[in-house]
Amino acid sequence: AEASELQRPTRRLVLQRPTPKAQLGVTISACGRGDGDGKRGELGVVIEAVGVGTPAHHAGLCVGDVVLSVNGVLCRSAQQAFGLLEDGPRLELCLEAAPYNQEFVSALVHRPEGMPAGELVAAEL
Repeated sequence: AEASELQRPTRRLVLQRPTPKAQLGVTISACGRGDGDGKRGELGVVIEAVGVGTPAHHAGLCVGDVVLSVNGVLCRSAQQAFGLLEDGPRLELCLEAAPYNQEFVSALVHRPEGMPAGELVAAEL
């Protein structure tokens, strides 16, 4: 299978290293949707952590995003993805975005008129 054949909703993201040996600033692990070794057809590795101020942070990677491919090569294991992410100054990633809780996001975005921001933060949601 090629990266262009993926059936999941995805987004593309480009990571550019400021210097050839610069760290991207991510921690990855095998996807929990399978055994992580690629034998069951599961693709991708999950982003476990993103360092603040790193190239990954500036590019918009988020904890929980699933990296499906790097430069068009499908990620079938964490070890393979690690090698792909270490290769080159410019990386094009195909991602499955991290899931989010719509109710939680709505509660953080909506503030009733006249309610000071401090009260919203202190309110039990």
